[in-house]
Amino acid sequence: MTLLRATIAAILVVLPCSALAQGREAEKGAETAQRYEAERVLLDQLRDSRTEADRRRLAEMFVDGVVAGPDNPLRMRNRDTAIAIYKALIRAGDRSPSTVVRLGKLQLTRTDDDELKPLVMPLRAAVFAGNGDAAYVLAGIAERGLLLGETSVQMLQTAALLGNVPAAIELARSSGLGATFVADVLQRLTLSASAGDAGAMVGLGRIHESGGFVPRDLVEARKWYEAAVATGDPSAMTELGSMLLTASAGEFDPLRASQLLTSAAWAGEAKAALMLGLDAANSGPMGTSIEVGRRWLERATEVRLRGAASHLAALDLRLALSDDGPAPQVLEKIGKVLAPIANDPEALADLAERRWSQSDQKRIGRVLLPMLHSATVAGSLEAGISYDIWLRTTGQVLPVDAAKALIDSLRRAAAKGTASATYTLASLALDGRIGQKEVPQSEAIDLLFSSADAQVGQAMLRIARMYAEGKVLSPSVLFAKRWFERAMEQKVESAGWELAALLSRSADPADHADARAFYQSQKQAGDPRGSIRLLEIELRTGSVDQTTLAAAEGEVVLPRDKVAIAKLLASSPDSKLQSEAELILDTLVGGDSDPDALLVYGRVLTESGRTEADFKRGVAMLEQSAQMGNLDAKLEIASTLLTESQFRDRSGEAVSMLQSVLAASPRFTDAELLLSDAYLRGRGVRADTAKAAELIANVLATEGDDPKATMLEADWLMFSEERRDPERAIRLLQQQADKGSLAATRKLGLAHLNGFGPAISPDRAVGYVFRAAEGGDKEAMAAMGHIFLNGVGINVQPELGVFWLRKAVEHGNTAASYDLSRLYALGALGEVDDAESAHWLRVAAERDHPSAAYQLGLSYLKGEGVAKDREEAIRWFRRSADLGNLLAGRTLKELTTDPKSDPAVAVEGHESE
Repeated sequence: MTLLRATIAAILVVLPCSALAQGREAEKGAETAQRYEAERVLLDQLRDSRTEADRRRLAEMFVDGVVAGPDNPLRMRNRDTAIAIYKALIRAGDRSPSTVVRLGKLQLTRTDDDELKPLVMPLRAAVFAGNGDAAYVLAGIAERGLLLGETSVQMLQTAALLGNVPAAIELARSSGLGATFVADVLQRLTLSASAGDAGAMVGLGRIHESGGFVPRDLVEARKWYEAAVATGDPSAMTELGSMLLTASAGEFDPLRASQLLTSAAWAGEAKAALMLGLDAANSGPMGTSIEVGRRWLERATEVRLRGAASHLAALDLRLALSDDGPAPQVLEKIGKVLAPIANDPEALADLAERRWSQSDQKRIGRVLLPMLHSATVAGSLEAGISYDIWLRTTGQVLPVDAAKALIDSLRRAAAKGTASATYTLASLALDGRIGQKEVPQSEAIDLLFSSADAQVGQAMLRIARMYAEGKVLSPSVLFAKRWFERAMEQKVESAGWELAALLSRSADPADHADARAFYQSQKQAGDPRGSIRLLEIELRTGSVDQTTLAAAEGEVVLPRDKVAIAKLLASSPDSKLQSEAELILDTLVGGDSDPDALLVYGRVLTESGRTEADFKRGVAMLEQSAQMGNLDAKLEIASTLLTESQFRDRSGEAVSMLQSVLAASPRFTDAELLLSDAYLRGRGVRADTAKAAELIANVLATEGDDPKATMLEADWLMFSEERRDPERAIRLLQQQADKGSLAATRKLGLAHLNGFGPAISPDRAVGYVFRAAEGGDKEAMAAMGHIFLNGVGINVQPELGVFWLRKAVEHGNTAASYDLSRLYALGALGEVDDAESAHWLRVAAERDHPSAAYQLGLSYLKGEGVAKDREEAIRWFRRSADLGNLLAGRTLKELTTDPKSDPAVAVEGHESE
């Protein structure tokens, strides 16, 4: 065991988190100060020593890192000093394997190949003597083309067989290795781990976690991490803490994660310190205080940990932005926060790529954007890409000088063989961020395929998407599958999921089986998304297995995964599954509610429309989620205010809310469509067809044939005076219907039914409407009911008409409930049935149907189907009047101003008008 490991093992104490952890800061600081002083004394002694053993020990301390200072337990590495010491030892005649291997590892971090060549022979000698570390260094040298006779992979295999853990981990990412070789490597690692080697334990944990050599097994990975933690290994604590934060092994335990990461950080692990800082900056699950998190980020910055400076700046920005003082004062604070990283393009880029609220983004941008612009023009590739991302999210274009500089930077990097730069240049051109003059589309496509040929996984993923969506490239499921598979080979994590989603929508049973197999494998590997997607497939096919449902609910831990399951169940027409969704959501809403859970629950309650109380509760949940910053909730509230008659006086508020959503997210398609509809119909804003057309054009320009935008345009072309073109409207609807849009299919059927555009064709109308109804479209269900009742293109069949109307009601169609009430009230199904009529009136009235509320009031007033009750009648008249029914308002006034009046006469007088 090295001196450093021994020191760490001696002082490790697992700290409780939150207040108790903060209470022991002073104690741990004292321990660190003592350790620092001991290491300082030792360093002085070793510097004065001339023995080879002491010089090697001194270099080893600089390689592993010495405590950065009495107030900073993290470790500062000094590779330059270590290299100088090892070189001096070799010049003095030291050719020991430990010296040569250590120097070789350090030189591999440099770009000078000439420094590596003299080390090849002594490293080979060390390999022949059984040194796996030497073989690992030779693998790195071979990768640079400096080793004759062996490839990098061959040397990695030799290193792994000789017990080198990093080589085994690297090989675990490869494919095509022989079973005997894999078994031998695993056996050696297991023997070492069983003998107490913490490094081997951590290596086995990483292999099982990544799925290399063996099928991915997070439970087994955790077992090895736990074993290494028991030895006091800080890196194992960091790995296990990370697993407990993501629940990847099935357990979500932020309390223990905090304990492990705090102990690892005090032991010198910079990564653990960074995770604690990020938890504080992002209000994460560990509940790390701002004070403690900031201190860890400061320490990580002092030891120059990559990314620490930008995370510290982000946390300080959060504090500066919370200042309610004058704008100039806040801007001054932002400037002071960014000043230390003004000349650090990487830190600036990281800050730019973070998600900020609309108001914060504006204030930060006034200081940050000029810095990013300067860095971009100066040739920083990182800053240029992030500058574009910032401008893209706010709907702005790249300034000409910045665009030119970014293109030049990307071309220089691509010329040096940086395939990712080639891919980025292609993406910028295909996304329209740079002009066709600079990079024509044909060149951009060539660049994209070139980067894919250079094994850039993201390029392969983009090509796959282009084939799948039929954008730029001709649609081809076959080609899309091939490119998704290639991206999977490059370990692009999302590629497998996107391919499975594509296959699950295929009409080929074999594709369905492949999708299920992928989701099943992810489920077995401990990824809850696998269970969720399997449940989604069953819901789509209408054959939900309770075992699958129970498994999905039992396997998810994180709130976001529970919300995902609830969202799927809530979208089902099955009332039992909707109730199951509510049970899940009930566990997630309360004092500290999850905004996404509130959004889904709010949708369930407002769309189901079971009672007035449910509807109001749903609206309240949506408003609460919106207040927490959820843009989707704001969109949902705006939609409710614009479509529900009881909120007609709040339509202006809805338009303002949509405008605020678009200010925060300029390319929010659904918000653009809803706002365009408001302008088109003059709801909450003065009608402006030009503005509506502009918004629709934006959507179509960015989303291509977006279904909602296309159907909105079809409505316009069908009915508007300015741009009436029914034939084009029908073509647009047919395109979306062919792609599976139920709404488009229904609209197409109704167009054939009423002759708006095509010639009237009842037979074709019935076919389209039936297809949409069967697919679950509630408006089409109601239409099918009326088709059977009226015998349009089909024989009159009242029982089927009632069946479809009832089904439409079950799916939330309020008008269908009112229609049913009229059928029973007028005796259209045989005899008059006042009781059944009153039942359906109540269903519709409770869902705020103005006419149903009025008719229900009449039922109570006359005692038709319900017990006569003047007060109950007044209550329903008032509700109908509140919903905008003028007749109800006049009846209500008559009944309340003259209690002695004959209500029947009053009603009959009004109805006769």
